[in-house]
Amino acid sequence: MMLLLLAFALVLSACGGGSKSSQHSSNSGGSSSGQTSSGGEGGGSNETVEISFMHWRTEDKEVFDQLIADFEAKNPNIKVTQTIFPSSDYTSIAQQRLLDGSTGDVFTVFPGSQFEAMLRAGLMEDLTGKPVVDRFVPNLITKGAKDGRQYALPYHLVYNMPLINVDIFEKLNLQRPRTWSQYLDVLETLKQNGYIPIAFPGADIGQGQLMNPMLMNENTDEEMFPKLLTGETKLTDEWFVNSLRKWQQLSQYFQPNSLGTGYEAAVTLFVTEQAAMLGTGSFHAALALSQNPDMRLDLLPPITVEDESQIVYEGVHNTTFMLAINTKSKKKEAAEKFLEFLAEKETAEYYANNTGQLGVVQGLEYSSKSLQFETDFTQLNTRFLPRSTIPDKQIEDAITNAISAVISGMAPEDAAAEAQQVVEQVRRQ
Repeated sequence: MMLLLLAFALVLSACGGGSKSSQHSSNSGGSSSGQTSSGGEGGGSNETVEISFMHWRTEDKEVFDQLIADFEAKNPNIKVTQTIFPSSDYTSIAQQRLLDGSTGDVFTVFPGSQFEAMLRAGLMEDLTGKPVVDRFVPNLITKGAKDGRQYALPYHLVYNMPLINVDIFEKLNLQRPRTWSQYLDVLETLKQNGYIPIAFPGADIGQGQLMNPMLMNENTDEEMFPKLLTGETKLTDEWFVNSLRKWQQLSQYFQPNSLGTGYEAAVTLFVTEQAAMLGTGSFHAALALSQNPDMRLDLLPPITVEDESQIVYEGVHNTTFMLAINTKSKKKEAAEKFLEFLAEKETAEYYANNTGQLGVVQGLEYSSKSLQFETDFTQLNTRFLPRSTIPDKQIEDAITNAISAVISGMAPEDAAAEAQQVVEQVRRQ
């Protein structure tokens, strides 16, 4: 009997073993190094699973720190480490870091070329049919899907259209224009009343942002840029040349030396009410309000047609910061739990209101003034960001360089011809 009791005690002792790994703080650029139990994944084992959340939003680190603390309180056997790379480096670094599975159990991906590259590399779990997908607005997650399968879920909704100071527009009794002529009339009225109509950051992001609403109704084919590589479209076609002609008209309403103005200086012109509009997008609303909390903001895309019946799109949106699960991860169960947590309404609301980023999770309520625009663009027909469909970086640079050349005084036809030469070079490569 004593031998049986001793054997039973030894069995109990063996089953009771195990220890928790220590919690790591968030980091920038490091890889996940936590230990995992064999098959436990934080579901029922006492051992700790540490997963890596890889993204590019350095400015959101503190908000994610708080959300991760909330998640870990609910899931004490799962620890989450942020692995953050600057957005400028993310496209070149992310894929390599994902390949061995030690970094980015959950990660973010840009729409367009990076999403396609990640898909070709087989790095994104198929999320099709999982309940988490149903928490997102269906028509805003299409850029994370391919061939009817959902691989990534956009977390950010951005409107790439000029911000306006509503009080200035109301003071001058300006109405929302519905044609190009009306748009130019609004700009002229602002100019005649002593305002810079549009603060334009031509030294960095201006061309790449404003080109999107400028093109949204010039060519409504969403494959217009990919077709450059097949020769089905050209930058010497009328749709692009005509857009450059309108840039030529628009540029007279920018501040002096607009091509030498960075976005920070442009924001300053806007928040000090020297300029009535800011030629960037909704992503600068929080920055503007941090410097001038009393501003009332809205968005006003240029309508480039002369007949209202020709309006197809009333704005431009981008769905980005797309969440995905790494196929190489050995901790997919824990990764999926974290993804589900991020998609909860309460979580997504906290993130949106504390970062100034509109969200794609359904039913979000915004308390942050930076997310409360006068016009509800979710009720309007907006187009996905044309620039994100440009198939090659050299072509993208050629397009933005053509815009800069026109602002500098080059004839639109000549600028378009130079840009098309770059397209032809890329096609020959």
